[in-house]
Amino acid sequence: MLGSAALTWAAVGLPHWLDGWHQVLARTVPEGVLSVLGLWAVAHLAFLGALFAGHWWCLAERPLSARVLVLGVQTVCALVATAAFGDPLQAALLVIVAAQTAVLFSPSGAVAWVVGQSTLLAVIFSRESGVGPGLAFAAAFVGFQLFALLAVTMAEREAAARRQLARANGEIEAARELVAESSRVAERLRISRELHDGLGHHMTALSLQLEVAAHVGAGEVTVPVARAGEIAGRMLEDLRRTVRTLRDGQPVDVAAALRGLATGIPQPRIHIAAADRLVIEDPMRANALVRSVQELITNAVRHSGAANFWLDIERSDGWLDLAARDDGTGAAPFLPGSGLAGMRQRIERLGGTLEIDPAPGEGFRSRLRLPVWVSTPAQGEGSA
Repeated sequence: MLGSAALTWAAVGLPHWLDGWHQVLARTVPEGVLSVLGLWAVAHLAFLGALFAGHWWCLAERPLSARVLVLGVQTVCALVATAAFGDPLQAALLVIVAAQTAVLFSPSGAVAWVVGQSTLLAVIFSRESGVGPGLAFAAAFVGFQLFALLAVTMAEREAAARRQLARANGEIEAARELVAESSRVAERLRISRELHDGLGHHMTALSLQLEVAAHVGAGEVTVPVARAGEIAGRMLEDLRRTVRTLRDGQPVDVAAALRGLATGIPQPRIHIAAADRLVIEDPMRANALVRSVQELITNAVRHSGAANFWLDIERSDGWLDLAARDDGTGAAPFLPGSGLAGMRQRIERLGGTLEIDPAPGEGFRSRLRLPVWVSTPAQGEGSA
């Protein structure tokens, strides 16, 4: 939007700049016109400065009052530029202002701003051309301003919908990874129960019968029966070992879930520093970690206004340390919501700790420690 606004500013000012420059060089500037030309030039240049200041301050998340101030400066400069020569073309600068109100205000507030500056524009036109033509000119520019306001509003809503869709997609990807792992764990548990309750029972009964046969048998039968009993015992022990393995399950790779979650977030940009594979033995703890990171990212998206979000994950002595921070505005005052409260309860229930630092003006920070059994990546694997 900034580029098209600057192009419009140049287009409406170029005729006066060229004409004024020609008159100054030719020394044909009429008496009194030079001061008017100077007033117009100051207003025209000040409008551009306020336009860029508003854009930069918006990116820097300056307070709303500061951005409203530069918007008011733009309105005053546009009206002064219009009144200087009575040129309706200069009123196109108000269309640029109207487009910015869609970002700063609610729809009713943006319309009120447009009505206010259009009323002042009608007064200027009426002094130059009379009440009838003045109102007609002003009404035409009201239509242009409302069109710009509507276009930017629709673009902002579409962008917000895309961001929301991207966040939802990232959450779905993370949930899909956890659900897939949960399904695998559930299937292993089902198989282990079937082996334990079915085959295990029969193997135990077979071992007992072979032991009885070894005691009551005679002659050459005793030795093979005893060997068969030993084999059955070893088979039963192997079966029990297999059941234990199935019940214990396999580690969950939370790095894949976290990167899937980060991929779906366009703003802020998420930077993850962790091993390529970060696997946790306990699916419950893996789920707690992913849900906690999801909550931190959601808060950064909704409240921080940050451009970047950093997530550092390290492991040491059976603990997993997670540090998260962003470059947003922080929070002052800070009142933890239900999401952070639930996150703290989930972590503390598993024996972990959560520290939160709102850091007003410096970005929101948090640190999480969770006791886990973390498997190290295979040799040769790097870190991201």
